[in-house]
Amino acid sequence: MVLIVGLALPGFYLLAPWATALVSPVEPREYQYSRMQVRVSDAQIQAVLRSLAQTMNPDELSRLRDRLKGTVQLPFSDEDPLVSYLRVLSEFSDSMVQMETMIYDAQDALSSGDIQRAEVDLKQLRDLRAQTRPLSRSLPRLLNEGADYYKIDTAVQLQKLEELNGLFQSYSEQIDQLALEVETQQGLVSTKLSLNSSAPEVFVEEPLSVYGFLNMENGTALASKNVTISWGTNTTVNSVTDAKGRFDAAVSFPVGFPAGPTLIDARFEPQGPDSYVYVPTMSSLEIRVMYYPSVILATINPMNVRPLDSVEVEGNLTTPEGRPLESRTIQIHIDGTSVGDTETNASGQFLFGFSVPNTLRNGTHHVTVTFTAADDRYAPSNATLPFTLEFLPTQLEVAVDRASLFSGTKLTLDGSVSLANGTRWKYGHVAVFLDGLFYGNEAVGEDGSFLSVLEMPMGIPWGAHSVSVEYYPDESWVEESQATSQLFIYNTPLVAFAATGILAASSLAAYTMLRRRRAISLAPEQPQQPVLEERPPPREDYSPDRLTSLVQSESDEASKIRRSYRLAQALISDGLGESARESETHWEYFSRVTDKKPSLRDSLERLSELFELAEYSPYPIGRDQAREATEILLRLRDEIKAVK
Repeated sequence: MVLIVGLALPGFYLLAPWATALVSPVEPREYQYSRMQVRVSDAQIQAVLRSLAQTMNPDELSRLRDRLKGTVQLPFSDEDPLVSYLRVLSEFSDSMVQMETMIYDAQDALSSGDIQRAEVDLKQLRDLRAQTRPLSRSLPRLLNEGADYYKIDTAVQLQKLEELNGLFQSYSEQIDQLALEVETQQGLVSTKLSLNSSAPEVFVEEPLSVYGFLNMENGTALASKNVTISWGTNTTVNSVTDAKGRFDAAVSFPVGFPAGPTLIDARFEPQGPDSYVYVPTMSSLEIRVMYYPSVILATINPMNVRPLDSVEVEGNLTTPEGRPLESRTIQIHIDGTSVGDTETNASGQFLFGFSVPNTLRNGTHHVTVTFTAADDRYAPSNATLPFTLEFLPTQLEVAVDRASLFSGTKLTLDGSVSLANGTRWKYGHVAVFLDGLFYGNEAVGEDGSFLSVLEMPMGIPWGAHSVSVEYYPDESWVEESQATSQLFIYNTPLVAFAATGILAASSLAAYTMLRRRRAISLAPEQPQQPVLEERPPPREDYSPDRLTSLVQSESDEASKIRRSYRLAQALISDGLGESARESETHWEYFSRVTDKKPSLRDSLERLSELFELAEYSPYPIGRDQAREATEILLRLRDEIKAVK
């Protein structure tokens, strides 16, 4: 029972929904399935198998059976070999639970003297044992198929299956003992059967001699009795005992029979009048079925390649003694993906050519040459051949003729493509993108250079934009590369509108000034009043709380940014003596101040950008931008004090 618990747990962890049929459909290789293209990973399978030894509990047999019939949501395909293994394991555990229960019932019937009920239980037990024996024999084969599919080590699990088979044999012996007790109470003669073989191992299609003796319990030989010898699923042969009770038979295993340990059974079932005299008996013998070994020797040329290069795999398939195996199919895989197959000639030689897929990446890859040995007396074999795929990396350099410009004007991109060692690369083309949108293609010249002229759309938004260039080589063995440049674009219609507004305001101001001067010249002369000098606000007015209060008094976010910028100018003027001039722009003011005080560059530059957005951008200003402007104002206050 301990073994059943451990070995059946993969069903709980690995099976997809098995609510009814226990069959349903996880970085590595990809396999195409009928319902899904998802595969449980090899590492996941290994982890579950390794955990089996830690999950054994002899009292969990019934609960384990119920869990195997539950649902576990994991991707699994009907074509996965472990599905068959887990299904058979589930059926086997179910049968073992029933067998255990029925043995207890039969023993209870015997102890209470109810021979009739014991006979009924015994018959059901024999039928159940006959149904369970093929399941026990097929489990190692199914597990080996899963091991071949996933390329994992299942030696520990095979050992557990052997121990599990031992548990089944123990139940079988208990059934025979029950039969002996029932038939003894009925007055029948007990019999004993032995079974031996000429060798513990046998190759497929090779005859194996098995023999044994049939005796009564006291040792008396039973002559002229029919003994049935069976192996595999449905293969049987009959042998009649001689005067010494000896019987023998020739057993062979056909191509396709699973390699590994298997059982041969000998059974004596009394017929006719003997059924009222003798007790049936049986014996089992384990032997190992083997396939003749095969050997693949292969080479790959060349070993250092580039995508789409032609590669040849050459080799031969022989026995260990060197005898060629002709007309055998050899399958070729690259990193687990099939690229075709070929066939050996009369000398066992094969040759296969293929083109290196351009989907592979830099580094080492492996070609696997496999003899699958379908319907063959020779065992499968394979060889793994490494090869190195090389790509040429490229570098893309791009320069723009200016960092800022007006919409509707042209921008010139000048760039070059070179290899990692600095050599100019003259093949391929580049694609130009403006803010991620395709703009156009340019061919790479003989010196590896390219030139592209972009006309900025008239309606492009005011602010920062990106121009990216992507290089696409003509050769599949050369890598792509890309580069990006940043631009600041002034929206021409918006600037023109602003300029018109400024011109109109200037004209109105000039006209107003002329009218005022004329009015003053015509007015009677008034006595002059003393001019009071305007003094700057007191220092304490520039406290953080006061500055924050002044900014927050503005009604909208854009006004808060503009107020932060004006207060920063006042701080700079008062603290450093650099007042803003009426004729200069905010960027000219920035350059003049930071040329003298470089430590203010970062803060004043970002505040100038925010001021530009608030003053000229048609887009709404967010709360986060206003808060950032306030924070920069307070930081500038401290930086100005540090400069002084």
